[in-house]
Amino acid sequence: MTEGNVQRKVLDRFVTVVSHELKTPLTSIMAFTHLAREAGSAEDMLKTRYYLEKIDRQALKLHSLIQQLLDISWMESGKMTYCMQERAWNVYLREAVPQLQYLVPGHRLLWQPCHSEAWVCMDTLRIEQVLTNLVANAAKYSSPNTYINIDCSFDSDNLTVCVRDQGIGIRPENRTRIFEKYFRDETVAGKYGGFGMGLYISSGIIRAHKGTIRADKNEPEGSSFYFTLPLSRSSVC
Repeated sequence: MTEGNVQRKVLDRFVTVVSHELKTPLTSIMAFTHLAREAGSAEDMLKTRYYLEKIDRQALKLHSLIQQLLDISWMESGKMTYCMQERAWNVYLREAVPQLQYLVPGHRLLWQPCHSEAWVCMDTLRIEQVLTNLVANAAKYSSPNTYINIDCSFDSDNLTVCVRDQGIGIRPENRTRIFEKYFRDETVAGKYGGFGMGLYISSGIIRAHKGTIRADKNEPEGSSFYFTLPLSRSSVC
């Protein structure tokens, strides 16, 4: 098979998966909107709230999918912009955790701050995007009500953040490939949604921050994703 045919096959598969992933939340939004409109009595108020929560979550998923498509375009055209600012990491993460927990209501999110405050220069929204992707992936590939841990530490040079789950783990041969654009492990792709962009984008964001990102398998189960960010030289507390 020629290189052009391989690329075409990858593109065709990508378009098919993207179409499916975009249609799924849209279908849910339309269905729950119809149910919410039909609920008119006072007794239906709890049902309406439930439907609206479902709509909100599916709309958020749809927004995320569209944002990923835009991010890939910006990254590959060199137009991805960053608004860098110095932030105290423990303070930043404490503010981010409630939103991350909202995204994974079926799991228990625990976080361990650094032993003392560490300062990093970062784009807060882009790093939140990385955390969101890692936490959402942890939830996707692990059973409900299991723990997702975010642990933080730093040395003289770098902050290290670890997102750890109790899920299905990663095959050794895929621990670097999962950061490739559009890569999906064929043994799980049919069971779990997604189209292989989140980790690719996350790795690009971390590289732009002059950090590193990697994945490892836990024992006896689950996965750990580590990323580093350089410390601001003048402000380690």
